[in-house]
Amino acid sequence: MNFTDFNKELSKEFGFTEKHSRKIITFLIKRLRHKLIFGTEVSFRLIGTFRLKVRQPKKYLNFQTAKMDRSKKSYYLQFIPTLKMKNRLKEKTVH
Repeated sequence: MNFTDFNKELSKEFGFTEKHSRKIITFLIKRLRHKLIFGTEVSFRLIGTFRLKVRQPKKYLNFQTAKMDRSKKSYYLQFIPTLKMKNRLKEKTVH
C-alpha cells in the first residue's frame, strides 16, 4: 500500500475529504519519523516495534591501498514483529 491508496481508504472509511485525510497521514508520518530519528522506538500493538540502531565503525583492510581503514558510523532501522505476527508470516506463502 502506498500513500495515495492509504489516503483514499482513510477518506472513504471515515468520511473525510482527501485533503483532510492527507493532513492526518502527513502528521502521523512526521511524528513517527521524529520519534525514530531521536532514538526512541515506535511500537504498533498487533504489528511490532521499529527501532533505530547504530552500527559502530569497524576496522577493515583496504585491498587497493593495503592499509587498515575504518568504516563510517551508520544507522539502520530494525523491525521486531510481535509473536502473533511472526506466526502469521510463517504461514504465509509468497508468490
